[in-house]
Amino acid sequence: MPTAAQRQGNFTQTLNQVGQEVLVYDQTTTMPNPAKAGSNIRSPFPGNIIPASRMDPVALKLMTYYPQPNTAGNPLTQVNNYISNAPNGIDGTNANVRMDHSLSEKWRT
Repeated sequence: MPTAAQRQGNFTQTLNQVGQEVLVYDQTTTMPNPAKAGSNIRSPFPGNIIPASRMDPVALKLMTYYPQPNTAGNPLTQVNNYISNAPNGIDGTNANVRMDHSLSEKWRT
């Protein structure tokens, strides 16, 4: 689950598996990469924080339906920070089909 800081656009404590900061890039800064034709580059948000004015109000409303983390999770990445004991029912349908075909008296499948 997103941490409290991430819900506010602050990704300064978002790290990868080796402890390096995961940069969040500003899509409005997309420009052609002068070093590699056919590719683009972007600039990260200053301080790795998305300004509140750039956060989508619909996404912010949807975020209220996500549960808050209830455990620390991984010390670096903070993944697996939510544990639930809610029952997981299997919602599936199985179907079996049998077909018999008689090509001739000798060949039956």
